[in-house]
Amino acid sequence: MRKKKAGKSIILFMTGWLLAGLLQGGIFTGLTRQDTGHGTGCTDSLSFTDCSNFSAVSAAITASAAQTAQTAQTAQTAQIVQTAQIVQTADSLTEDSFGIHILDVGQGLCVLLEADGSYMLYDGGGREYSSYVVAYLKEHGVDSLSYLVASHYDEDHISGLVGVLNTTAVETALTPDYTADSDIYRSFRTMLESNGAAEVHPLAGETFQLGSAMIQILSPAGYTYEDENDNSIAMRIEYGAFSCILTGDAGGDAEADMIASGYTLDSDLYVVGHHGSSTSSTEAFVSAVSPDCAVISAGAGNSYGHPAEQTLSVLKQAGAELYRTDVQGEILCYADGTDTDGRNCRFNVDATDNWLSGAELSQTSDAASEASFGSPASDTDAAADTASEASEEYVLNTRSMKFHYPDCQSVALMSDANKKIVTADRETLIQEGYSPCGNCNP
Repeated sequence: MRKKKAGKSIILFMTGWLLAGLLQGGIFTGLTRQDTGHGTGCTDSLSFTDCSNFSAVSAAITASAAQTAQTAQTAQTAQIVQTAQIVQTADSLTEDSFGIHILDVGQGLCVLLEADGSYMLYDGGGREYSSYVVAYLKEHGVDSLSYLVASHYDEDHISGLVGVLNTTAVETALTPDYTADSDIYRSFRTMLESNGAAEVHPLAGETFQLGSAMIQILSPAGYTYEDENDNSIAMRIEYGAFSCILTGDAGGDAEADMIASGYTLDSDLYVVGHHGSSTSSTEAFVSAVSPDCAVISAGAGNSYGHPAEQTLSVLKQAGAELYRTDVQGEILCYADGTDTDGRNCRFNVDATDNWLSGAELSQTSDAASEASFGSPASDTDAAADTASEASEEYVLNTRSMKFHYPDCQSVALMSDANKKIVTADRETLIQEGYSPCGNCNP
C-alpha cells in the first residue's frame, strides 16, 4: 500500500509541476475570467475563450501524467530485476563453486574447503584461535560439516577442532590411527564422542566425495611412522580442472612414500607442509606437485623461523606464486572447475613478493622496533638474559629434528640411533634447527 501511495504522490506532483510550466510558458493564453458563466459550454467561473485549446492542453496533461507513471513503474521493475540478478549471482558463487579458506591461525593450520554447498574443515589451529575458527564458520553460514579432518594430533592443529566439535554438527571425522599423551588429545576425543560424528581412519588410496569434488588420500599407507608428523593425513582434492594438496606436517619420509606410490601429485595449489619447515617440501616432492601457487600458514614472528629459507628457495625455483598468512592474513582461493586462459583459480589477494624466511622477517621487525623505540639492549643485558634462561634435559630425535621431554611417549618409539639426550635451553635448540614435539610441548 505504501508503494502505491508513493506512486500517486509522484504523479500528482509531476502533474502540478507540468501545469505550472504550461501556465508560465503561455500555453493558457486564452484563459480569461468571465462572470456570465453561460453560452460556450465551458466552466461558468474559470473558462476558456478557446475550448479547443483547453482540450489539447488537457490531453497533454493526461499523456504526460501517464508517461510519468510508466517511467516510474519501469524504473521500479528494473530495480527489482537488478536485485534479483545480484541475488542469483551470489547464490551461484556460493553453491556452484569451490573455495579454500586458509585461516590466519598464527603458528598453526586451519583450512576450510567448500564444494557445491558442502564443507570440510582440515585442522583447526591452536587453542588461542579456537573462538576465531568457530566465529568464522558461523559468519560464513557453516552450520554443519560433511568432514572434519585432524591431520595429526599436535596442539597447533587440533585445539581449534575441539571448539568446532562443541558447536557444529559433523557427519564424518577423518582422524589418524594413533594416540597421543596430551590433555588436548583427550579433550579432542571427548568432544568427538559427544558430537556423534562417524570416525574413519583413512588410508592411502581411499577416496571421499565433497559435493562434486573428489578427495584422494595420499598418505599414510599405515600409521607406523616413527615421527608422528609423518602420520599426517595427506590428501589431494580435485574439482573439475582445479586441484590442490594438503599434507599437514608430513615430512620428507612421508613425501618420499607419496612420490613412490604412483598417485597423481601434480596440483594447481599446494598448502605447504609443516608451516614451511625445512623438514618438509623436499625438492623432489615440490617438483612432483609442480604447483602454480603455494600457500604457507605460519605465525608472524614465530620462534621456529618458519617458513624456512630452504623451503622458500625450493618453491621459488619451482616457479610457484607465493601466498603466506604471516604476511597477508587470511588467504581465500576460489575455482569454478574450469580452465580459463590457463588460470584455474583466483585469490582474494595478489601473490606476495616477500620471500624472506620467518627468521629474516623477525630480524627485520626487530630492527624496525629498535629504530622506533630506542637503541638495542647492551651485550651485558643480552648475556644476562641468556644466563637467566633455565636449561632443561631434553631428548632429541636427530632424524626428525624434534625435541621432547624425557617422559614423552614418543621417546619410547625412537630408535637408539636417532636418540640424543641433552641439557640445553629451548631457544638454543630451536636456533639449531629443532622444533618442539607437538604432544609434550616442551
